[in-house]
Amino acid sequence: MFSQSTIYNINSICIRKLLGESLGSCSLEELQQIEHQLERSLNIIRARKMEILREHIERLKEKVKDLASENVMLLEKCGGLEKQQTSGGEDLSTESSEKSDVETELFIGLSEWQNKVPLLKNNLVNK
Repeated sequence: MFSQSTIYNINSICIRKLLGESLGSCSLEELQQIEHQLERSLNIIRARKMEILREHIERLKEKVKDLASENVMLLEKCGGLEKQQTSGGEDLSTESSEKSDVETELFIGLSEWQNKVPLLKNNLVNK
């Protein structure tokens, strides 16, 4: 049959042609065969890519379901803790109203409130 070096040479020529190299010596029929082979290869690659993407999407959907059920479980657990805290004598509504009175703005320099305090002190001292 063919020697290993002959097979190697034929394979290297085919690979170069598939890569678009050394196409000048190809006949029209050879170019069409190369084109069809590349189209088949490309279709196989695209099909495999779609399969991988579908599998990945399915795994992500499962992860979403798992996270949603975990979220529900944690919300139920958190709701149970709130009920225990309210039944234990702590009133969460007054706690939240106290927290809403806190000023949370960030100031560079003195805030309006801090600017008014010296004026109030001066007014009190002068009276």
